[in-house]
Amino acid sequence: MPRSCSSPLKWFLGLLVFATTAAGGAECFGQDSDLGTDKSSTSSEPDDKAVEPVIVSGKTEQDILGSLPPDVLAAGEKAKAEFQELKQKLSATLLEMRKTYIRYQNDEVRNPVARDRYRQTRNDARDLMNQMFESGLDVIRQMPDQEVLQYVLTIIEHRLKHGFYDLSSMEAGARLIDGGFRNPFLFPATMRAAIVGGDFTLARKLSEALDVEKLEEPDQKLIFYMDELEKQFKSDQEIQAKDDVKNNNPRAKMFTTRGEVTIELFINQAPSTVANFIQLAEKGYFDGLDFYQVIDDLLALTGDESGTGEGHTGKFLVDEHDRPDSRYGLYGSLVMAKHPLPGGDFVPNSASAQFAILLLPVGSVSEKQTVFGRVIKGMDVISELRRVDPSKKKEKTQIVLPPDRVMSIEMIRRPEELPEVKYFDPRQATPEMMAPMMPPAN
Repeated sequence: MPRSCSSPLKWFLGLLVFATTAAGGAECFGQDSDLGTDKSSTSSEPDDKAVEPVIVSGKTEQDILGSLPPDVLAAGEKAKAEFQELKQKLSATLLEMRKTYIRYQNDEVRNPVARDRYRQTRNDARDLMNQMFESGLDVIRQMPDQEVLQYVLTIIEHRLKHGFYDLSSMEAGARLIDGGFRNPFLFPATMRAAIVGGDFTLARKLSEALDVEKLEEPDQKLIFYMDELEKQFKSDQEIQAKDDVKNNNPRAKMFTTRGEVTIELFINQAPSTVANFIQLAEKGYFDGLDFYQVIDDLLALTGDESGTGEGHTGKFLVDEHDRPDSRYGLYGSLVMAKHPLPGGDFVPNSASAQFAILLLPVGSVSEKQTVFGRVIKGMDVISELRRVDPSKKKEKTQIVLPPDRVMSIEMIRRPEELPEVKYFDPRQATPEMMAPMMPPAN
């Protein structure tokens, strides 16, 4: 591609940077505000080296295009036309989002309607970015294209930074690696997507090409526990297949400040926990609660009215993680939180209302905590939640931004009668077991 194309591409990617940073940007206008952007990120532009002509497997883009069969080339050009159409829609959406933000900043329009409009355009932009990624993948299935390849690379890197992995990311990453791309983030991003998607053959091939000692801790753990994760994934798939035949798992839609998330609840494997969750959701218990802890490559935690990690409903559930058909802690799994003990253990039967959504598989979680559901749509939304790590020390001058939150949870499929909720009887516990669950003395 001629060098004259680099400038429009840089302009477009500059807007893309604005979208992705604003999607996780500053909410510095109070708890109910959701307008802002990270100024440290919006000015960044892709390196000029990123838009050099592509060479795939020793051949230039023009060499490959000239050798393609007419039907393949036509299919690629059709996909590229769709990509360009989505690009125009995304550009318009990003400009509208920025205009809303600037008007809010300048006190021209500062009200809940403007805030909601900003959120909606931000979420629309994320959806269009994902659609463009799918369209771009369709292009590179047929032919190389400089602009599309750069976009796909940019999104894979963004997804790695935010913890979003799917089968499309895995395929795109594998195609780029096969084509000779060697960007440092590409191998771990594709390996994670392969593990999440259950392609452990590909994951192992990628891990063999990596220097484990130089990898981040989450990748080192994934490689170390890969055999166990594969067993858990296959076992969980078998259980899920049986559930799919019954087709009776309840489903809920969780509305968050980042968008909508659809979850499926494992009523056959964790009946008491699921019934408790549904009852709380229908009472509005979760409405307005923060994702008060969101840790990269680990989890997003909510369900605590106190926002400190100490909150509960006053009732505690009997553990269900030791049932013979219990589910495992995979990517997107919903896991009941329990009161921790020194040494990494938990108080038995101490789950109440708090739950976590896993951002990567955690092989050991099902040994001590109940896995009661999974995200079936919207992990891209969960990945954009503002990171909140209470264990990190805050500087005096540091601006602490409000967490994202659950706005409401709506049941979209439920049984007419719920299973009995089995609560733990505190009279069966020792004082040592009950101490972490008691309110602090005045």
